[in-house]
Amino acid sequence: MNATREEICPCCGQPAPPEEPGHESDSQQDKLLQRLRRIEGQVRGLQRMIRAGRDCEEVVTQLAAAKAAFEQMSFLFISTHLRTCLRKDSHLDASADPTIDKAVQMFMKLT
Repeated sequence: MNATREEICPCCGQPAPPEEPGHESDSQQDKLLQRLRRIEGQVRGLQRMIRAGRDCEEVVTQLAAAKAAFEQMSFLFISTHLRTCLRKDSHLDASADPTIDKAVQMFMKLT
């Protein structure tokens, strides 16, 4: 017997019926969590660098990289919310997708 996983929105945690287009699946949540794990690894690396007394310039470079990765993940999370929950909560149909996509693209330019 094949059990299907219920799709969960990564930003609100609410179940999404599979037939609801545009609602992000567990795979999107997995992508977000993978990015967070990568950032966590960067932070651990920074801790090792500081303990080892590495050159300040090297540490600052890695700090900037971790900050940029976190900001990108944050924007991805917000764009996911805009694409999914905004549409769902506003009771918009698929005809609103181009408008939402344009808003997300404008938002992502801020990164």
